[in-house]
Amino acid sequence: MMSKLLLQINGVGRILSCKPLWHLHYYSSNAAASSRNQPQNPDSMVGHLMDSLGFSQTQALSVRKRLSAYKSFKQDPDLVVSFFQGLGLDKTQIKRFISTEPRLLFCSVDKALKPRVQIFQDLGLSGPDLTTFLAHHAYILRRTDCYIRRPIECLRGILGSDEIVVEVVKRCGRLLDPYAPLAIEPNVALLRKFGWSGDKISKFIVNKPWIILRETKWLEGLLQGAETDFGIPRECKMFYHGVLVYASLKKSTFDEKVEIFRSCGWTDTSIRSLVRNLPFTFTLSEANVRKSAGFFMGELGYTDEYLASHPILLSLSLERRVKPRYEILKILIEKKLISERVNHYNAFCFNDLKFANLYLHPYKDEIPEKYESYMSNCRRGMVRRAEN
Repeated sequence: MMSKLLLQINGVGRILSCKPLWHLHYYSSNAAASSRNQPQNPDSMVGHLMDSLGFSQTQALSVRKRLSAYKSFKQDPDLVVSFFQGLGLDKTQIKRFISTEPRLLFCSVDKALKPRVQIFQDLGLSGPDLTTFLAHHAYILRRTDCYIRRPIECLRGILGSDEIVVEVVKRCGRLLDPYAPLAIEPNVALLRKFGWSGDKISKFIVNKPWIILRETKWLEGLLQGAETDFGIPRECKMFYHGVLVYASLKKSTFDEKVEIFRSCGWTDTSIRSLVRNLPFTFTLSEANVRKSAGFFMGELGYTDEYLASHPILLSLSLERRVKPRYEILKILIEKKLISERVNHYNAFCFNDLKFANLYLHPYKDEIPEKYESYMSNCRRGMVRRAEN
């Protein structure tokens, strides 16, 4: 008979069906094995934990207390420790998960641990990625193979490939919890109800994997909040980006951002237009907002309405891109080499190559110092991007 377990995922409780008590049968049957299996006495485990894994006496006694229901085990815990060390886990990592899952010490290496670890290896987890995952989620190895495969198959069906599954699991190992599909499946259904395609859902999980594990009611509130507070219709292509930003903002933070723009001379209408057109602008720091708004509205005379309809300007680096290009354009205008009606917006948004072809290469003899300085900065920027 299935018991009920209040499972906490990311701080949100859900009543989920628990696994059968197969593990109790497994261990008790092992404990009742014939004497030829040479069962291990748990009372000797305290010293073993202290000697082999560096447990303090208090820690070892705590682990032993959690196994008080078991009289003996036929599996040698040294075999389990050696198995995990062979996978690349160090003693500190093994000690950490044995502290919370001591029964793993008495799992059969050949019948239980090896085949279950092989499932993750077949998925594509290996090396440090595998050891990191096991160090934090070793409890999963106490589940049967079918329970372990269940979330993998669920994610494969949604994300489309093992490579993407591994990518998101490396960021959020809880996605492979045996009960994760009970949260994932209704949440995916909700996203489809809001008109999201399979590709968009996959992209969303890659960006914010923890969200798909939240309560469906919470996720619905998130989607509705992006639609009402940000004013972005769910049919709009910016709705997806609005949801990502809305998920990262507290209500108090959102209100603070609104006040920052108001203090820079923006009307509420322009603020709503800005967040609809480019939600990302609400993740900018207060310093960046004030500097950018001050420059564009003060130096160039742009209105808040114009900036709200051309929000990309606020996302450009003021010091590395906008100001250097503005200085070059000013000099070219002063020398009457270009029209004073030059489109600054386009000039700021062009990539480095196009800007250089239009405003630097034709005039490199007239402005040699600016030419060399700008091109040098461009080369350094290319090196930085290549290194990253």
